Amino acid sequence: MKLKLTILFILITGITIAQPAYIFHEQGLRLFSEGKFAEAIAKFDIAIKTDATYFEAYVDRGRANMRLDKNDLAMADFSKAIQLNPKFSPAYIYRGDLYAQTGNDAAAIKDYSEAIRLHPNIPGPYVSRGMIYVKTKQQQPALDDFNKAAALDEKNAVVFYQRGLLLRDLNKQAEALADFTKVTSLDAKNGSAWFEIARINAAQGKNELAVTNYSKAISLGVTGEAVHRGRAVAYAAGGKTQEAIGDYGVLITTYHSKESNDFRMRGDLYVQQKKFAEAIRDYNKALQLKRDDVPVFLARGHAYFAQGPAKYAAAEADFKKVQQLEAGNAHAARGLGKIYFAQEKWQLCIDQLSVTIKYNATGEDYSQRGKAYWKLSNKKLACEDLSKAEAMGHPDAAKDKLNAGCPMK
Repeated sequence: MKLKLTILFILITGITIAQPAYIFHEQGLRLFSEGKFAEAIAKFDIAIKTDATYFEAYVDRGRANMRLDKNDLAMADFSKAIQLNPKFSPAYIYRGDLYAQTGNDAAAIKDYSEAIRLHPNIPGPYVSRGMIYVKTKQQQPALDDFNKAAALDEKNAVVFYQRGLLLRDLNKQAEALADFTKVTSLDAKNGSAWFEIARINAAQGKNELAVTNYSKAISLGVTGEAVHRGRAVAYAAGGKTQEAIGDYGVLITTYHSKESNDFRMRGDLYVQQKKFAEAIRDYNKALQLKRDDVPVFLARGHAYFAQGPAKYAAAEADFKKVQQLEAGNAHAARGLGKIYFAQEKWQLCIDQLSVTIKYNATGEDYSQRGKAYWKLSNKKLACEDLSKAEAMGHPDAAKDKLNAGCPMK
């Protein structure tokens, strides 16, 4: 009866029994975990009003303010928590995260270092500090931090992934591959690790394995131009022309690539399939994106030449454009030499092949120039060139020498 009267008295008078601060703090944490950050802040406010020394509530209110991009308020909360309890390492960690997020690298390193001093056996601050060291080009301190974090927690995939990235950049590919492989053993659905494994395998010429790894990364949700470009290159290197064209198509159609090289590479693949119209269309787009691109002019010139006499004029224009851009370009001279040989313009052929031979001679160059000399009745120079072609292993050189009446060995 007395209890009922007491409750009735409280309801009538409006008097409330004060709750301890931790109750509001716990309510705030539940709301935070549900992503209700503004509502969580309201609970943390009550906790702090109830107990102005409640440093944990300041830290968690700071975390909620960070989620709402209220960085000034978050910074004030973390700093207040540190003022109330200078030995509470989470406050330094979160403030370090905020400094890192806002680009104050030196302050971030200082806070992570203090957290490490207070609790040297927690791996998180080592990883975070290591990432800042990487950003600021301090590679050895970064590696030291990642090594320490890995020793403290051998099942932390983040540690091995970050160390793998650093080792990759240090050109320690075998060690990087081991770390990325470790990540996938800890988290088989880590697409980013599969992507990095693919890149290393591709760099080592393991194209089939690289394709498998790129495909795994894509299946796990890794998106963007880099993964499709990497797989396209690996497909092409492994002779999978149509598959490579498909990935370049994704780059061009889905990602609207503005990289001229994507169009050039797909054009080269179309040439392999003798789809010259498609190839030239891609080369034209590449030149729109990057004017005066010598490799593209050369590729388009060869694609025109491959279509026969009707396209020789277009091929000649492209090879001459290359020579305007790069005087003495041996590849352009060779292209022109072939055109003039096919057109029986013997002296022009000789002039161009002489440029090619000066800079980058092949047996084919000597063979064609030798035959051009023969057509101009210069037997001496013809035989010299055909002999050089024979010495370089050209398959028709011996027969050509015989037809030209050259001395035989």
